[in-house]
Amino acid sequence: MWHTCTCLTHVSGQSIAPCAALISTVCQSIIDYGYGPDGASTLASGDKVALLVNNLGGTSVFEMYIIARDTMAFYASKNITVERCYVGSFMTSFNMHGASISVLLLNDPRITTWLDAPTSCKAWQMADSLPTAPAPPLQYTPPVPDNKAPFAETVAIPDFAALASKSISNIADMLSAAETTLTEHDKVCGDGDCGITMKRSATALLAALPSFNTAAPSELLLQIADTVSVHQGGTSGALFEIFCRAAALHVRDAQSNGPTPVTAEMLTAAMCDGVREMMAAGGAQAGYRTMVDALLPAVAAAKSGSSLADIVAAAKAGADATKEMKPLAGRSNYVPFEQLQGIPDPGAVAIGIILEAIYKATA
Repeated sequence: MWHTCTCLTHVSGQSIAPCAALISTVCQSIIDYGYGPDGASTLASGDKVALLVNNLGGTSVFEMYIIARDTMAFYASKNITVERCYVGSFMTSFNMHGASISVLLLNDPRITTWLDAPTSCKAWQMADSLPTAPAPPLQYTPPVPDNKAPFAETVAIPDFAALASKSISNIADMLSAAETTLTEHDKVCGDGDCGITMKRSATALLAALPSFNTAAPSELLLQIADTVSVHQGGTSGALFEIFCRAAALHVRDAQSNGPTPVTAEMLTAAMCDGVREMMAAGGAQAGYRTMVDALLPAVAAAKSGSSLADIVAAAKAGADATKEMKPLAGRSNYVPFEQLQGIPDPGAVAIGIILEAIYKATA
């Protein structure tokens, strides 16, 4: 079984670590995730693997081979032998700037025979030639800690920790309950996995909730981003992660000049930053028939000072409006409009559900 992790190479307005640092994090995540029925086994020194470096659609060939080089160097540093290396566009997400790395343990000699077998699949590329000598060690050196005091923040929103906990719990319950509906919509509009991926991510968030710092909004957003990045696949997972990281960055920047209590207005501005970065990374705009069509009305309502109930209503109205929009982005862009008409975008519907779950937590 291939084990996969995704990294982004470009995010508008945010600094990205050097390639070797990103690859070190991604590859170590694959090792830590484990394999086998219970995930208890992990890759170890002496193992042999096949490596697949997949272009998500918008990454240059030059960058792809830098990623492949640093990935092979990482596993060489762990004394894990890469016997097959595949680099190409195997499963894309249109023009997303990023790559996914998949590793297959070659613990059965038949696997390499199957990998090398002739195929009529035009997208499959045979393994690239591998160097006979081990790849050089990674050159990335982590930054030296600056010994600053841990980041601390105060919140002006009453009972924020309890509200955050209840919101996450509600989101998990409501997205799980909506799995069938979201999947049915996505069978028409996309690849049919929206409900499944949303439920998997929500369930993971609920399981991780006891470890979250719900009293600190920026840290909580980063913890949510970390969880989503591991458990929610597809474009939506990457976009939700970008949203959370951008929102967290806004909250921290707002407090960079001294203790500043986090307010509802600050979180609204953070939400705006999150949506803007999502749009920059995914390329969607208003009217493209994506989750953005639910997010933008919600942001507009929040900026105008509307109640949370009105914000939810605005998001749901935006999601409902996608029923009559011709798709200009995402997988639905390749589906005839006559087939889509009357079916809302599942990502936009999910946004309405998430905001409603937060609203119910305040009741």
